[in-house]
Amino acid sequence: MFNEECWNVTKPRTALSEIFGYGRRCSSAEAMEDTAESVEDLPIHVIIVTHNSAPYIHPCLAALPDAFGSVFFAATVVDNASVDETPTLVAQVAPWVRLMPLNENTGWARAINLAAPLERGHLLLLNPDTVPLPGSLETLARALETHPQAGAVGPALLSPEGNVAPESARAFPSLWHEFTDKTGLVRRYPGHRLWGRYHTGRDERPRPVPVLSGAALLVRRAAWEAVGGLDERFWLYAGDTDLCRRLWQTGWTCLYWPQARVLHHGSGSVSSEMRTMLGIEALDAMHRYFRKHHGRAYAFTYRLMVGALAVAKLLYWSLRRDQHHLGVQARVLQWCAFGRR
Repeated sequence: MFNEECWNVTKPRTALSEIFGYGRRCSSAEAMEDTAESVEDLPIHVIIVTHNSAPYIHPCLAALPDAFGSVFFAATVVDNASVDETPTLVAQVAPWVRLMPLNENTGWARAINLAAPLERGHLLLLNPDTVPLPGSLETLARALETHPQAGAVGPALLSPEGNVAPESARAFPSLWHEFTDKTGLVRRYPGHRLWGRYHTGRDERPRPVPVLSGAALLVRRAAWEAVGGLDERFWLYAGDTDLCRRLWQTGWTCLYWPQARVLHHGSGSVSSEMRTMLGIEALDAMHRYFRKHHGRAYAFTYRLMVGALAVAKLLYWSLRRDQHHLGVQARVLQWCAFGRR
């Protein structure tokens, strides 16, 4: 029932539409004409949050028409105070996209929440470093339509090499799961009944899972409103985990649908310093998640565990005389002692 928006996908009418394989955008009044009152009949609202995303945003936007196929959609790019040419590039190559430039980097969750009320249909949260494959988002939309109990549906995320990312579907975080992740056991023994149960995306069966990735996540509008959107205390990481947990708590399910596939570049091209900063942000987000859902003592135990592992890694890298990794673990210990600074 995703058939009442303002995208005509018949013949391209402009040079730009030839680039994107697209027709024209209709007016809001035209889009709503003869539309049923149910939100189920409204277009899917794609929300992409950017911050210095110029190398990725054009391929992401260019892939949307083929990815949605016959499903209608509208798109919003929320730019978190980029200092590169991201806003200009979006305006130039995709004038059919609503652009929301912000004066400061508000974080992922806040930016999504700002854009969510601008349309009334289901929400597709999409990272700018993704490229949805042809038909993938139509597949997700049909899965959501045919599974009314699903509050969210997520695809299989592919690495640039074409492999399914295990993080596409995950268990709820726990101290044990975080231990297997921080020690590399979950990656060394994927699928192992003891070590490999955290990241389960390579089990390519459509099924309900505890957690889906926010890199590409289709959320039912009714479910989104039932949980009140994203918790803005999760600035960058763990917001998707928190959202999925609250969906389950309010009676919805999260459905993994690996027949839909989305390429995800991830953070492979960032500098080592930025990777360290992102790692600290991820630690802080997980600590916040544990404190919210499991209490202060559980979160404190997590901090102790991370500190103990950092000490062990410091000893290892000192024997190897690896100054870079020594610096990284020193930053982790600083976070354990003082929190994020």
